[in-house]
Amino acid sequence: MVFALAFLFLKKTDLSEYGISAKILDAQDWIIEINPFDGGKLAYDKYEDIPLFECKPEDVFSKELKAPISIEWIGKTRSIMQSGNYYAFEKVPEDPSYPLFGGQFPEGETPDLSGIYRIRGEMRSIDCGDYSSIYGSTAHPEIDIIGIDKIE
Repeated sequence: MVFALAFLFLKKTDLSEYGISAKILDAQDWIIEINPFDGGKLAYDKYEDIPLFECKPEDVFSKELKAPISIEWIGKTRSIMQSGNYYAFEKVPEDPSYPLFGGQFPEGETPDLSGIYRIRGEMRSIDCGDYSSIYGSTAHPEIDIIGIDKIE
């Protein structure tokens, strides 16, 4: 049914870019899976258009955007990963959709970042991390940091 409607309205039957796939289990049984992290890259032009994705305990994945989205957020450093080149930030003020985001410097820089910063960058993906990480069950944007200015 979903694929028939897609063909009628979108003129296509491949819905993988929307995270929808169908599987035939046997002659009588079939399932339609809706998983925004399955298949192709996410096609969003603005951060505000990205829907809220939830992570399940067994989910660990990264879903790339078709094209990076320029962002400028204010974030408080929550964690610096053990490798020293990946940072977890909490958005200020809090964003109910994605309160946390992760970032790294493209050149592999590893400055000591503690405090609150204005961060400019390119959002590359939405990630679902390990439940034991700082992100827990929260999906979060991942960015390449282009510029950063300390606020406090």
